[in-house]
Amino acid sequence: RGRVGSAPLSNGCKLIDLISRPQVSIRLMADALPELHERTDALYRRDETEEAVEILIKYDGYIRRERLIAEKLARLEAVKLRGRFNYAELNCLSTEARQKLTKIDPETIAQAGRIPGVSPSDINALLVLCGR
Repeated sequence: RGRVGSAPLSNGCKLIDLISRPQVSIRLMADALPELHERTDALYRRDETEEAVEILIKYDGYIRRERLIAEKLARLEAVKLRGRFNYAELNCLSTEARQKLTKIDPETIAQAGRIPGVSPSDINALLVLCGR
């Protein structure tokens, strides 16, 4: 018999890995594992707690990815652009990006990335030019 939590079950699969599957729920696993059933029955507001835990488990990868994107955007806010380049002369940028950047003159890379017409490849080129 396996242990409840992230420890491997008897077949080597972790309970958390099973619950992360769309078709598996904590309630389903509790019905199959007496020790988990005892622990979940003892929870205050069991249904709400189980639902919250399932959401955290099932969306963990998405939450991590979004957190990484937010951290990257925060770093890009620190990369200053204003006054560094004559965008019209940067042939590594698309024509539309050169026009928009010249007109708007964004303060940071992050602001430049939010301008319609400035593509991710344009942002990458600016990062290289900034030494990043």
